[in-house]
Amino acid sequence: MHNIINTTGGYPVEPIDIHPSVRHLECIRDLATLSDKAFHIYSLGKERNLDGIEIARLARGISQEQLQNEASCYTIINTNSPLKLDVPMMEGII
Repeated sequence: MHNIINTTGGYPVEPIDIHPSVRHLECIRDLATLSDKAFHIYSLGKERNLDGIEIARLARGISQEQLQNEASCYTIINTNSPLKLDVPMMEGII
């Protein structure tokens, strides 16, 4: 078997049985503990991005400095139609 996949692609299934305010924590924890790959953080605001980054750091057992130098997670910002960004997306970018 070849170890050629470098990242996970986000949640395989949206867990709608978990409250939206903590859903990202549950999902990111699972991605961080069940895989050794960099994982996707949904950019739905600054707090969720920071939560994901901290979970990545804790799961890998590394320092803030090491986290800044090594890929551990990623995110994507897509615009809403017609090419608009909403507040959570903008906070995710910032």
